[in-house]
Amino acid sequence: MTRLQEPHEALLLEDGGQVAGWAVKRPCSDGAKIGPLFATDSRIAVRLLECFSGPVTIDVPETQFQFTAVLQRRGFAPGFRTARMYRGPAPGLELGMIYGISSLELG
Repeated sequence: MTRLQEPHEALLLEDGGQVAGWAVKRPCSDGAKIGPLFATDSRIAVRLLECFSGPVTIDVPETQFQFTAVLQRRGFAPGFRTARMYRGPAPGLELGMIYGISSLELG
């Protein structure tokens, strides 16, 4: 078992005995950052996000249009954009399950 060091928080949501999603909250320069956030669908992603309190930011992949719209209705506003770039073939990622990416703050 791995435990996160305070003040980090992690959540795991199960559905029918299967992992439906998980998320990590860590401090950043202004409040806290959520990421990574992985979920089987946007409903699960929203449920996980709602469990964290206080001012938070999240870096959402561009492909998550529906989740971005939900966040904007809940008061989130875009801050900046980035581009993920690869030399050679892009790795095979299941982008549909990624709702919050790990960020540069991780070092």
